[in-house]
Amino acid sequence: MVIIFDASGSMAMSMDATPEEIMRWMQDKPVPGIDREPRRITLAHQSAKHIIDDVPNDMDISLIAAANCHQVSATPAFLPEQRAELKKLIDKIQPVGKTALAEALEEAGKRVNGVDRDAIILLVTDGEETCGGSPCDVALELKKRKPRLQVNVVDIMNTGAGNCIASNTGGKVFAVNNTQEFNKMMNNAVKEYIPQGCD
Repeated sequence: MVIIFDASGSMAMSMDATPEEIMRWMQDKPVPGIDREPRRITLAHQSAKHIIDDVPNDMDISLIAAANCHQVSATPAFLPEQRAELKKLIDKIQPVGKTALAEALEEAGKRVNGVDRDAIILLVTDGEETCGGSPCDVALELKKRKPRLQVNVVDIMNTGAGNCIASNTGGKVFAVNNTQEFNKMMNNAVKEYIPQGCD
């Protein structure tokens, strides 16, 4: 399993930001308090750490942070006994620049099998690709090469950005519209994939 964090600048925004505040922010105007808690990235951190505790012990987990164009970092696969270390790394991911979804998917695809055994990529994002790549095409190519791979997308603020990524890999989109839905949708995105009764 690979978890991709969109660590673009918009992930610093508050989940409680008003439509007017978001519009001003998108116009590069100053918006005092736009980064007040609960920030999108903070809730993503918390929810990811919760689901890691529920992932079966026979699944290794890798982490990818898409911080900016050509700034996609990836960890090796963490074994079950290393999950405390994985959680610390999750907390270190902070929003930086643009949204490099295609690049992040390419990187994630290198870290899963998806041919001889099932593989899942969980993409947590709040917006469209802004680095010039085509995540829809990348997803389609990955599925051709790795038929047992699926990408589930947690779509923060229901932007629709990950719809083609999920549909091209047989995955699903889980929309998060407010703070209360965050944990539930992250859980659903993983539990939908993990068989019942796994340790």
